[in-house]
Amino acid sequence: MDDHEIIQKIVGFINDAIDWEGESPKVQKTGAIVIGEKTIKVLYGGEIELYFQSEIGLKLMKAEPEFFEMTGLNN
Repeated sequence: MDDHEIIQKIVGFINDAIDWEGESPKVQKTGAIVIGEKTIKVLYGGEIELYFQSEIGLKLMKAEPEFFEMTGLNN
């Protein structure tokens, strides 16, 4: 991704997500977002929630339509 404004919004979504200490979810779809040197795996498949997974850990977020529009991931 190269658009600075979109990157900032996506980073905001990730930073606002809740840390998840449970097991990795069973999901139907996966995707990846590359921002600079970081690759963040996106685990999703339902209309309610999605997860971000990186070397730092796992985060949970409500599946926002705006997030899917900005990233190009299909919900």
